[in-house]
Amino acid sequence: MKLSLYTFSSIFCIGLICNVIAQNDYQNFSFKNAVTTKPYQVDYSTWDDLLHKHVSDEGFVDYKGFKEDKQKLLEFTKYLEENTPQKNWTKNQKKAYLINAYNAFTIQLVVEHYPIKSIKDIGVFFDNVFKKDFINFNGEMISLDDIEKGMLLPMGDPRVHFAVNCASYSCPKLDNKAYQPKNIDQHLDQVAKSFINSHRNALSPDKIKLSKIFKWYENDFEKENQTVIDFINKYSNITIKSSADIEYLDYNWKLNSQDKA
Repeated sequence: MKLSLYTFSSIFCIGLICNVIAQNDYQNFSFKNAVTTKPYQVDYSTWDDLLHKHVSDEGFVDYKGFKEDKQKLLEFTKYLEENTPQKNWTKNQKKAYLINAYNAFTIQLVVEHYPIKSIKDIGVFFDNVFKKDFINFNGEMISLDDIEKGMLLPMGDPRVHFAVNCASYSCPKLDNKAYQPKNIDQHLDQVAKSFINSHRNALSPDKIKLSKIFKWYENDFEKENQTVIDFINKYSNITIKSSADIEYLDYNWKLNSQDKA
């Protein structure tokens, strides 16, 4: 059962104290004991087919199409629930699973409430849909936040911020192919470069306007004595000065739909 401290802290804590307590709670999740001699290979072909069929190259989603294919989607998310990561999986296997799971369960959540104008219209306790416990993970009901902040981010790879999609216009685009363990590093480099050089940021040598992702998760990008600008320069098409002024763009939570809901 999820620690009640998380609920308690969500109500009574504010600012940094709240974030620290919540982060500690998320990190209580662990992968189940290994029961195989070799890392298990999860089949993402169904998810890959759905993405190719219902997501454009620009990352816009045909939620009506996903709704028509709802049974296929639900069969895949059920398959994920029945094949959760084990301790003997490689880091890349765990990472690919968690990214695909986050994105698939996000689509499922939207499809179950579509038509909507924003994922935030779904509304749950505290009006935070990302804390809704609807995913069966080893017999425990968990949320999208639990996947992202409890299992994925503690792996220490900030590029995953550009792979998980929150079904919103300002989010990094939903790629229309599944993440696979064998090439996940190249895939994450691709989506990092794509997002950083997209219209979701405005870059110049002396001044940059950034997605609020870089503000909300600043600590993730400042590891190993690097700054946010240092991280961005790894993928940016231009070189940004370390003294550049930084502003943050408003975040648009409008649904990333191909059609109006």
